[in-house]
Amino acid sequence: MVSSDGQGRSSRTVRASLLVFFLSIVVIVLFSQFVPPEFAGNESHDYTRFYEPVARGILRGQGLRLDDGCLAVRYPPGYPAYLAGLFGLAGALNVPEDPIVAIAILLITALTATLVFRIARTLWSDGWSVIAALAWLVYPFNLWLTKQTNSETPYLLLLYAALALYWELEVSESESRPRYVAVGLLLGLAMLVRPVAIAICAILAVYTWIRRSGRSSRRARAILIAALLLGSAIVVAPWELWVFGQSGQLIVLSTGSRPSAVDGITFMAGPEAMTEGVGAPADVVAMMERLDERRDELESTGQVVGAFIEEARVHPSAAMKLLALKAGRSWFGTHTGRMERTNLLIQAVVLSVLGWSFAIAWKRRGRHRQYAILSAAIVLCYWGMTSLVRPLLRYMVPAIGLLFVLLPGCLIRVFGEGGILRALPCWSVTAVGRLDCSPRHVGRCRRAGVRIPEAD
Repeated sequence: MVSSDGQGRSSRTVRASLLVFFLSIVVIVLFSQFVPPEFAGNESHDYTRFYEPVARGILRGQGLRLDDGCLAVRYPPGYPAYLAGLFGLAGALNVPEDPIVAIAILLITALTATLVFRIARTLWSDGWSVIAALAWLVYPFNLWLTKQTNSETPYLLLLYAALALYWELEVSESESRPRYVAVGLLLGLAMLVRPVAIAICAILAVYTWIRRSGRSSRRARAILIAALLLGSAIVVAPWELWVFGQSGQLIVLSTGSRPSAVDGITFMAGPEAMTEGVGAPADVVAMMERLDERRDELESTGQVVGAFIEEARVHPSAAMKLLALKAGRSWFGTHTGRMERTNLLIQAVVLSVLGWSFAIAWKRRGRHRQYAILSAAIVLCYWGMTSLVRPLLRYMVPAIGLLFVLLPGCLIRVFGEGGILRALPCWSVTAVGRLDCSPRHVGRCRRAGVRIPEAD
């Protein structure tokens, strides 16, 4: 039987989740109205070249194939299938496709913000968790993803759903095998949208083994990890088997590793070279131009790595500078170089605050430190993966979002346990419950005629 205190806390958490969801919708709608016209268009090359044509091919009944009949294996099938569903829904309702796609982006982004709240709720109160979720929502580069169709949008929902469920299992010390299978299923779906999720699955497996070492036997840990991997395999295996049956090839989710690796060492050369933004030393540009001339002969990821090593032996200084450039650009880079200096300034501020929040969480020990370790592992994974390919900030956004969960740490340090919440309007306090508001703020709300629930 659930106690009245437990019911009260649960009720406030539900109200807080709904508050985050509806505020997210308001913020995204307002953002869409103020995007300058020159930035309003779809800047995703992958969408126009691959995702949209494949999605329309699915609707025409040609399956996962390009217009020329070749198998569509450059990327996994998840995002084209998602788009095909939206296009099909628009056709069934006899309405334009763009509003349906925009509504899907709106709802998915709002749901993703509520998942950030749910993760934060395991570390902080409802009030601070609402602030963490809304801070993530208004993070400029998260909002930027809402203005156009990007595979990151459904990917973020699936990834954060998996991480929210996994973290709740860790916090509760649950050994529920079905729930670990569910985490794996969500990660498998995420892999079919963006292959990088396979690395997240590996991180969770290692984290489970290490964190539970003091309280679970090796057999118990192995079973939980097996359940996690089984869930992923259930989702991914049909795709892998279909590709093998159609082509005789065994692939790891997609065939995109080679072209992505080539782009990662030639992004300032060739027809898709950057035209704006933070530049590079002349010797680095010259190295990328030489590698670009060999693009057609680099038929595998191994050959791409080999070509880079050959250049590094002859020009070690340029190679080291290129690696450093890629590592740095991962945090602010764009495809064309546009707005990079502005991005760099914004990121310097945001990452400084998040870094401070991380340090505070580390000092708190307990589950705060454990979450900091998990989020740091995921951030480092994304940083490494982004540095291997064309270094773009949007690839890092899913990992950065996990750090916003720790943001209340530095806010509490600056404003006190309930200080910043005095700035919240009275209606928000009513929506969530008492939160952590000071007696002065509660009194001010009551004097204004707003009913504030009594503390439990």
